[in-house]
Amino acid sequence: MRYLTIFLIVINLFVATSCSRHHSDKKPPEAVKGVLDLSDWDFDKDGPVTLNGDWEFYWNQLLVPLDFDTATQSAKKFISIPGAWNDRKPEGKKLGEDGYATFRLLLKLKEPHKAYALEIIPVLNAFNIWVDGRQITSVGKVGKSKEAMIASRVHHVARLHPDSPHAGQVQLLLQVSNFHGINGGIQRPILFGTKHQVQQIRENKMCMDIFLLGGILIMSLYHFGLYFLRRKEISVLYFGIFSFIVSIRIIFSSNSVLLNFYSGLDWETGLRILFLTALAGFPVFLTLIKSLFPEECRLAPVRFMQGTALVCSIIIFFTPADIFTHILPPYSLLIILFAIYGLYVLIRATANKKEGAGLLLAGGIMLLLAGINDALHSNFTINTGLFVPFALFAMIFIQAFILSRRFTNAFTQVEVLTDELQEHQVHLEELIEDRTFELQEKNTKITDSLEYAKMIQRSLLPVTDVYKTHIPESFAIWEPRDIFGGDIIFADFFDDCAIVCVVDCTGHGIPGAFMSMIASSGLRKIISDEGCHDPAEILKRLNYFVTVSLQQDTDNAYSDDGMDMALCAFHKADQTMTFAGAKQSLFYIHENELTVVKGDRQSIGYKKSKLDFNFKNNTIDQ
Repeated sequence: MRYLTIFLIVINLFVATSCSRHHSDKKPPEAVKGVLDLSDWDFDKDGPVTLNGDWEFYWNQLLVPLDFDTATQSAKKFISIPGAWNDRKPEGKKLGEDGYATFRLLLKLKEPHKAYALEIIPVLNAFNIWVDGRQITSVGKVGKSKEAMIASRVHHVARLHPDSPHAGQVQLLLQVSNFHGINGGIQRPILFGTKHQVQQIRENKMCMDIFLLGGILIMSLYHFGLYFLRRKEISVLYFGIFSFIVSIRIIFSSNSVLLNFYSGLDWETGLRILFLTALAGFPVFLTLIKSLFPEECRLAPVRFMQGTALVCSIIIFFTPADIFTHILPPYSLLIILFAIYGLYVLIRATANKKEGAGLLLAGGIMLLLAGINDALHSNFTINTGLFVPFALFAMIFIQAFILSRRFTNAFTQVEVLTDELQEHQVHLEELIEDRTFELQEKNTKITDSLEYAKMIQRSLLPVTDVYKTHIPESFAIWEPRDIFGGDIIFADFFDDCAIVCVVDCTGHGIPGAFMSMIASSGLRKIISDEGCHDPAEILKRLNYFVTVSLQQDTDNAYSDDGMDMALCAFHKADQTMTFAGAKQSLFYIHENELTVVKGDRQSIGYKKSKLDFNFKNNTIDQ
């Protein structure tokens, strides 16, 4: 904020020093009845003057100096300069905008033979200028019709060496015509001073124009570059477009000295560009405000302004100057209304403490005050100078400052987040290392526990030496997929028989191991404790044992697990084998022939088990 304040102070000082026209506080005189008395005016000390006041006025006449040799005082009419002749009533009725006239002024000078110069700022008029009977310059082409006239908007300086036959008196004669604009006549003050003073003022204006153009154009190109690098910030694009429009308007403004560099450009084309920039600038700026403060600015006014500017732009493209120049006055009223709305939006944004809203509000108020000052200065109510271009530049600088601060804050936030992320990453690595160590410890404990449980499960299997004693030519393979197995081998040996079964339990790993232990426990209870050696009966009892143990015979059962098995009883006395199967089959080879004995289609356990299901025995002889 401190740098912004310093910048605005420097701008104000530069404007005050570069645009100053008077060397003293002495009030310049004004013309009275066609005579401007400057006999007491010291140009070296008091500076240049504007040729304001009452000029002789001859409507619809293009007079030359020789015509005034016979002119009488009674034929004279007078008109106040500067100002348009549209609403003047020298003959009792309004003159209107189109027409031609001759203006005449007598200057009484203290030093009439000094080198003087005139500065003329035409709008859409054409001028022929005579000094003491000698034509010194032409601006455009004066004509008595639209076809004969060529308008001009070139900032012009005419140098003259007064050579009056009457000592101390200089006669200025101006022929003026207008058929292309909404205002006719001498609309801007004519500056009169020494050649050096007028040239110095012109150079000061050119320096200021170049300064404003260069600064605003650089801001525009800079923000275009920012947008193309990061297209998420649409406000940066709108600001670049607005700055570019203002820079183009500075070039083609009728007050701009830079317009002289485009003197070969068709005047109507230059005027179209000037009007188009006036139409496009405010809608773009309102769109920029909408992008910056979307909650405070409604979309409907922005769309209305954009649509109005589009329609007016089409009219400017396809109509001649004497038609499209009438658009600007009503459009200016619309701009005033929407400028008030824009200030309202900025006030709301400031009240809501939105970033940059206060600075933009200050810039908007400054621009409004500059507009009021320029209007009063143009009407000669005050004599301060034109400040709207500088207010626009300050407004653009404020906006650039706000956008730059936003980017700076964003980069600062990125740096802070980066530091926090790096710090978090360090802590995260430490945390991961700690968690990894804890998981490794837990995993080691769990693995150790599982290995120990595996040892317990393995202890339930029959010992190889034992069943080889009873069944010499036999072997068993038990390789669980996980540490635990859902499959189990059970064997029990008695004096008259040997019972062997293979069980396939539901699931793998720990769930399968639990089921295998239930199966082993049930088989031991039924075979060893209860002394049941009949395979079919063993399966029936085991089905009952598993179903009841897991409460699968009730409505509160959580488990729907079970097992399939094949059970064989080898009888030593008659050398026969009895087989019963629960969804398992028996495969045996006798005399090189493979035989399959299928078991019953009923599992052990599960919710759908039939507790009273009777399994079938199958006897195989030796």
